[in-house]
Amino acid sequence: MGRSDLQHSHYKVYFIVSIFISIFNLHYKNKVTDMDISKSFHKIFLTSIVFIATFGFSQTTYVPDDNFEQALIDLGYDDTLDDYVLTANISGVTSLDVGGLSISDLTGIENFTSLTNLYVGYNQLTSLDLSSNTALNILFCEENQLISLNVTSNTDLTELLCNGNELTSLDVSFNTALTYLSFQDNQLTNLDINNNAYLTFLDCSKNELTNLDLSFNIMLTELHCHHNSLTHLDIEMLTALEVLSCKAQPIINLDISMNTNLTHLDCWGNQLTTIDVSNNGLLTYLGLRSNYLTGINLSYNSELTELDLIGNQLTSLDVSSNVALIYLYCDGNQLTDIDLSNNTNLRTLLLTDNNLSYLDLSYNTDLQRLHLTINQLNYLNMRSGIKEQLLEFDVTENSLTCIETLDPVWATDNWTFADGNIDEGVTFAVICGAEEQTQWHVTTTGSDAHGSGSLGSPLATIQVGIDASSDGDTVLVAEGTYTENINYISINNRR
Repeated sequence: MGRSDLQHSHYKVYFIVSIFISIFNLHYKNKVTDMDISKSFHKIFLTSIVFIATFGFSQTTYVPDDNFEQALIDLGYDDTLDDYVLTANISGVTSLDVGGLSISDLTGIENFTSLTNLYVGYNQLTSLDLSSNTALNILFCEENQLISLNVTSNTDLTELLCNGNELTSLDVSFNTALTYLSFQDNQLTNLDINNNAYLTFLDCSKNELTNLDLSFNIMLTELHCHHNSLTHLDIEMLTALEVLSCKAQPIINLDISMNTNLTHLDCWGNQLTTIDVSNNGLLTYLGLRSNYLTGINLSYNSELTELDLIGNQLTSLDVSSNVALIYLYCDGNQLTDIDLSNNTNLRTLLLTDNNLSYLDLSYNTDLQRLHLTINQLNYLNMRSGIKEQLLEFDVTENSLTCIETLDPVWATDNWTFADGNIDEGVTFAVICGAEEQTQWHVTTTGSDAHGSGSLGSPLATIQVGIDASSDGDTVLVAEGTYTENINYISINNRR
């Protein structure tokens, strides 16, 4: 019984005692007859009933936390900061959001008996008694200081979020209707979710779990179990799974052959030496950084838009089938060669700290970030036409003396040693190493990106032929239609 109930009972007892005191006074002090006693009792009883009834309509609930009561005032359930709120004002409330208000005591919540949705996250709660709130469907109590949480009375819960507390255990065996369960960043060492067959979302990351039994949770579509101490993860039965994050723990093997609906797989910081993704053709994100992979077959993953393989032991990588790739992160491997001619949608390319000596980026017209530092590059073709759109450009600590680009003048002015883009002494040219060439051939079937300007490998535009030539050279233009504006300034200001 709460304080408000005790207070109400106190008045009832008071009135009963008053009745007997009145009878006593009438009988012993005034020596009245039994008829008088009967009449007096009848009057007192009726008066008491009327008063009790009147009092009953003004029953109050004790709310000692000023921040909690102020929230109720702001929501229109109370009007005076006096530690009490009319119970009639709150008993019918179905949804209550008092998150982020520095509340440390939620006493009074027990009389919100109709609550179905409760949001009390980002407060300072150390305890939370919801045993009277049996209608709850949704409970969000994340980022508090709870050391325990009892939801055994809340059997209608469908969503429970209690991230960022200090829980060491959590009993959800009575919450069989749960579809969403998240308790990230707590201290649980064990988890029993065998009774939670309807779960579609589970986040148990950043705990201390060493084992995770998911055999009864076949409806899961999203699983986050990263930053635990798992060495094994059996997910073969989770055929509906679309998102899996199991990073930062010593998992040495992962079988995802049955998880054909996966679109997002994040397994960086494990101890994987191999992984088979051939059955996962729907993957759009694949994160495998900081493992021990020496190779990976991506020929069945044509939907990939983001690939993270940083910090493995790859000596080769075939991404020719991954034509949708936008982001490729492959720093810290042992690649000696990579063909990116099919990856025309690339915006970010990170290949720092590999063993590359040759790289052709002439097909990659959408690049915005390019990092190739710490390789062995002696040839780099950037004749894709990109200039201002390249927001990050670092090819330092290589063996380059010249970089090929369609606009050497612009590149010389904007990609500099002073800005940390290139090593000191690196120059730009349409075709590097062609100083001895005096005749440049242009045809409508040639290629500015790959042509050498020779008769057998002509260029495609007159302008590029002019830019590639030196003083005294001849530009031979084959018969055809060329639609372009010739810039003769580049000839006069050639560097």
